[in-house]
Amino acid sequence: LKQFIVVDTQTIIKLSIWVVRVYFSPIWHFVFPTQEFRHSSLLIRHSTAQIIMSSRGGEGDEGHLLIEEDMGDVLSPEEISDLITKYSGHEIVKNVLECASLEELNEKASIANDRLHKLENESIKQHAKECDNLVLLQEKIHDCDETLAHIENVLSNFQTSLGKISGEISNLQSSSSHVTQRLLECKETELALGEYVEQLTISPDLIAKVLSTEVGDGTEYIQVCKALSEKLIFKRDVKRRGGQDATYAAFTDIESELERLRIKAIQKVRDFFIQKFHSLRKPKTNIQLLQTNVLKKYKPLVDFLQVHGADIFREIRALYVETMGKVLKTALQNYISALSVLKLESGSTSKNKTGQYIGDVDASASSSSATLLSASTSANSASGGGGGGSGSHFLSSLGQGSGIAGSIPTTNDGRSAHTNFSLGKRANILANIETAAPIIAHSISGSKLPWEALFRSSQKLLVDMATFEYLFCIDFWKGDSQIFRDVFAQPLQAMDEYVQSCINTNFDAIGLALAILINRGHQKLMQRRRIPSLDLHLDKVNIMLWPKFKMVFDAHIKSVVSACENAKNQTKLFVDDVSAHYVTRRYAEFTASMTVLSKLEGGDNQLRNNLERLRKAQYDLLVKLAERFTTPKRRSCFLLNNYDLIHQILSTDENLEHELGFFDEQLIIETDAFVQIELETHFGDALLQIESLEFGKSSPDVAVEQSIQILKAFSEQWKQQITKINSEIVSLFSNYNRGMDILQRTLSSLLVKYTDACEKTSASGEEAKKTVDAIRVTNAAFLFECKRYARAK
Repeated sequence: LKQFIVVDTQTIIKLSIWVVRVYFSPIWHFVFPTQEFRHSSLLIRHSTAQIIMSSRGGEGDEGHLLIEEDMGDVLSPEEISDLITKYSGHEIVKNVLECASLEELNEKASIANDRLHKLENESIKQHAKECDNLVLLQEKIHDCDETLAHIENVLSNFQTSLGKISGEISNLQSSSSHVTQRLLECKETELALGEYVEQLTISPDLIAKVLSTEVGDGTEYIQVCKALSEKLIFKRDVKRRGGQDATYAAFTDIESELERLRIKAIQKVRDFFIQKFHSLRKPKTNIQLLQTNVLKKYKPLVDFLQVHGADIFREIRALYVETMGKVLKTALQNYISALSVLKLESGSTSKNKTGQYIGDVDASASSSSATLLSASTSANSASGGGGGGSGSHFLSSLGQGSGIAGSIPTTNDGRSAHTNFSLGKRANILANIETAAPIIAHSISGSKLPWEALFRSSQKLLVDMATFEYLFCIDFWKGDSQIFRDVFAQPLQAMDEYVQSCINTNFDAIGLALAILINRGHQKLMQRRRIPSLDLHLDKVNIMLWPKFKMVFDAHIKSVVSACENAKNQTKLFVDDVSAHYVTRRYAEFTASMTVLSKLEGGDNQLRNNLERLRKAQYDLLVKLAERFTTPKRRSCFLLNNYDLIHQILSTDENLEHELGFFDEQLIIETDAFVQIELETHFGDALLQIESLEFGKSSPDVAVEQSIQILKAFSEQWKQQITKINSEIVSLFSNYNRGMDILQRTLSSLLVKYTDACEKTSASGEEAKKTVDAIRVTNAAFLFECKRYARAK
């Protein structure tokens, strides 16, 4: 019974599951498209029979229920249990599982089986109804399969054809590259061969132009020579390489013809240049214009000669060097000769060497007191200036003007009015050394110019000539700077001779210093132009100028030292006149000029040391000359006038403070000495005696009486003595300002001494004080007299 119950229970479960499968077969198959449900519709007819047979006693199944399907699927109890668990919530499954008896289950199974048969019949009818359509569909599918197979075959054939075409294209590309390469090689060969053939042929037109065209007919012959040069160079290269080219009949045919044309062209070019170079020798020829407008156009012909006619090129070059050397030398010499007419004959270059150095005796000055100072003294007296004149005498125009010193006036005997010691307007020449043009001699005929102006003009002409010629040679002769040196050898020789001759006869230190600065300016000019052609010449001129300048400067110092140490020379120089000596003016102007030029030069320690030596010698000379005066007053007055002149000249420029300081100190010392001498001369030592008297030593007091007598005498004579002092000072000092300064100092010192004397006397007692007050000159009266003389100026 237990076994039956188990089997029957399993059968019910299995049946319920299959009922569920049959009932929901369309939905089940759609939702669960697994392998175990794909054939459920085909197994419906056998399911029940198999279940019943299995439940009736199949032997050996050991209580297991087996459900076999047409596809051979087998469901184990575990799988069935899983399926029941999985779909236990479904309504049909739930109804089957809720069946209480086998009959109810069979009834439901019968109902399900009927429905299944019905559905199966309906399905068969539907399939039968659609049978024709399915056949037609099958035929169409078959036709489509055949069409697709045909298309596949066509595409396969097309793919094969495309593969063949791709291969052919690759072959064509390879062939095209090969053909292109061959074409390029053919073109290169054609080009080289064409050039070669072109060089192997000489056109009749080229031959006719070489033989008949004139060189001077524009630039046509230049193009002819250029074409001929290419063929000549080709011939030379072929012969140089050797090989079969040189043995070709075509080459040997043109070789002789090319040589004949070369000789003819060289001959015509040679004759042309000879004719042009000879035209440079004609008088009044504008050489630079001819070089620029004519010769430069035919520069390629020079290249042609240099390459194809070396001997003729050297001949033409030598002819140019000779021609231009002579032309430039002659032009420079003529210009120098024209300038020599304008040369100013000064003491430094004339045969009469008297007075060319600071310490030399000036014969014209020795016969009269201050001959050289008379003009400036009168001018300064009218203007309130000093005997030495103002600084404008030699420095006022420095750095101004046209750069060429203006004409310098001369005296009646033809000598220059300027000296070798003052710079004056000669400094104008330094204003624009680089831009000022050379002097045109005939345009300023009748005027006289100092040597440095002529030197600057001739040197500037040389610099401009050298600049133009150097640039022309570099351009025309293809950078050959040696040809310039060959051309300018003669002009430079002429210029060196001129400079040397001028230096040998020149003892003007200022002119030599100016020439040094001018030469340096020309060196800077050539550096800015980047023309090195005259470096050696300008250095040589500098070497010639400096030793001469130092020699002349030393001669100035030596002349002053010699005058100081030699009593005979002092006698010649001495003039019994307290006015400033002409040697002092020479020294002051020379020192000022050299200091200013030294600053322009950039400062020279050696020159500064020489100026200190010259200053010491000048001071010693003035002291020695002052000792020759018979009275201390005249000695002091002489020194004051000389120191004052130096002060006036050196105080015009701040660069002269170093030299000015020494003589200013001496001027103060000598002024105090002169004041003391002047007071002693007109008032004696009476006022000083009052200071030495001892009051109260005796009774009655003799010292007080003496002091009062001195003060009474002073009160009676002081105005007359002051007038005399004023007259003497005005007559002794050429510089009125300096005289008034000394007068004020003298009166101030007198007032101080007089006031001290009165105070000392008044301090001796009341009686003495009353007496002094009665006779005393008031300060107001004293100051009134001082101001009166000051206003008299």
